[in-house]
Amino acid sequence: RAAISLLTRHHWPVRPCRPRLSQAHYYAAIVLSIVSWLPIWLGKLSLLLLVVGIVLLDLGIQALHITNQSEIYRLRPDARSRLTSSYMSCFFAGGVAGSLLSSLAYAAAGWTGVCILGSTFGTVAMVIWVVKQ
Repeated sequence: RAAISLLTRHHWPVRPCRPRLSQAHYYAAIVLSIVSWLPIWLGKLSLLLLVVGIVLLDLGIQALHITNQSEIYRLRPDARSRLTSSYMSCFFAGGVAGSLLSSLAYAAAGWTGVCILGSTFGTVAMVIWVVKQ
């Protein structure tokens, strides 16, 4: 009840301030998305572990998604719609590629192959991010 009261009484600014996320936040999100594949892999033994892994993966990916959007909006604040369209098109294309590759991984190596592929995507993202730093 207190949270609802706070939300209804708080006056949100028209343009919310967007503090720059630290590198530690980005690193934590990538690590979370990589580590989440262990309980997902163990999900073949326990539904609870599968759900925990999915929630961790979703948290990591959503954190990266928000961070990425925050960074691209800094490039050209006046071109938010175009940047969003381009970013979401690339995001969708990445999802299509990931679906295709995970289908091939499942056909070749089963659930373990899918989990290895997923953690590899996260590891590659981390390596790229570290190299660019």
